[in-house]
Amino acid sequence: MPAIRARMKNMCVDCAHFCNDPEKMENEIPGLQVMGSGWASVRNIDGLCRKRDVYLAGYYTCEHFKPLKGARAA
Repeated sequence: MPAIRARMKNMCVDCAHFCNDPEKMENEIPGLQVMGSGWASVRNIDGLCRKRDVYLAGYYTCEHFKPLKGARAA
């Protein structure tokens, strides 16, 4: 992941709209626990975009990027 961050700017994983907290994802995605768990290692940095209401990889970027509070946008 550090190598990807060095090349890419304003990734979803660094966005205020992005949530990849396993517990919150389990609550927001009905049936996720049936498939396994929000803590699964295969999830990597995937998460939910609360702006667009989609599940996506944390390395994606989009026009709705909003820096996390206290973070610096690239």
